[in-house]
Amino acid sequence: NYYCYELIVPIELKDRAGELMLEDLNRFFAPRYQVRGTIERRTVKCWALRKTEGFKEMASPGSVAEVITEEPNLLIYHKQPFSKFYHTLAGLYRHELYPVIDQTGITSDIDITFPVGEKDILKFSGWLEKYGLHLVQDFCEIDMLVIKQFK
Repeated sequence: NYYCYELIVPIELKDRAGELMLEDLNRFFAPRYQVRGTIERRTVKCWALRKTEGFKEMASPGSVAEVITEEPNLLIYHKQPFSKFYHTLAGLYRHELYPVIDQTGITSDIDITFPVGEKDILKFSGWLEKYGLHLVQDFCEIDMLVIKQFK
């Protein structure tokens, strides 16, 4: 069986979206299939995004906030939140066997140019070296949806 699900909530409930989805999942599947979902901390293999010894601040003080997409297969971020870059990176490699996890601690705006067509995550990591960042395989503790059968 395949299921599709969409949750639309008012903006004031967006921070509770995950909790509401879990409640819906349990309300639907528990009585039908005797399964219950919970969020648990699990240690899993991951691609950890980390700073290297060569890390330097990544934002130009005078730059204007913009995203440039004129170059084929390149994205150029000027004065963009680091979280935007991280979410784009995680999306680019969402089909990898292991998730991409941000362990940089960077919360500031950044300037960065990066390829969006690179299929090899290790080559992408090499691209990041000039910014003092890299991707390494490690074990990370993350929140994970765990579905268990009950009787």
